[in-house]
Amino acid sequence: KLPEDDERKDLVDNAFYLVYAGGDDLMVIGPWDLTLWLAWHIHDDFARYCGNNPNTTISAGVIFVKPKFPIHRFAVLSGEALEQAKHKGRNRITAFNTTVTWDDYKEALEFGEELALAIESRDVPRTFVHFLWRLYQTHVRSEDTGEMSPLWVPLLHYMVARRLEEETIERLQLLDRIPKLFCNRALPIALGYAILATRERVREEART
Repeated sequence: KLPEDDERKDLVDNAFYLVYAGGDDLMVIGPWDLTLWLAWHIHDDFARYCGNNPNTTISAGVIFVKPKFPIHRFAVLSGEALEQAKHKGRNRITAFNTTVTWDDYKEALEFGEELALAIESRDVPRTFVHFLWRLYQTHVRSEDTGEMSPLWVPLLHYMVARRLEEETIERLQLLDRIPKLFCNRALPIALGYAILATRERVREEART
């Protein structure tokens, strides 16, 4: 359901629109943040329904488009994201063009939400998130082979110590969570969530 304070609450009965569901496929349209969490809940409910049988799993692909983007075109894009998840080993999800396991996906979403709240409260500058994005793009050489330059470690510690308060670093457990998501290749999902969730504040600051 939409949150009580959502301006769309009186316009629709449900946050999501089910395009189709048949056989072993389904396609859902919804608000970007709620859809990211819907994917997790579908996976979690299905896994429990199947008794957590490791041989019965779900793969998913999530894409983001503007409101007037044609459905038939983003249906193709979402299908490509789904195939990417299956190609990486199934029982995975692709979001922000990044494929991860479901457990890593949940951790990334939770961290992204906390980052967004920290940005809103001005405990973390939004530029720090963009720094992390550039750091990841620069030092992860190949997501397929797992090659990674070790230089990202001192750069991360330097920037965290230089830009953030000690209380913020400890409360968000940044020096534990960022390296874990970095090595699991799930960091882009957390960063993408935080960037999208705080874009309105950037627009407001630009207007003022």
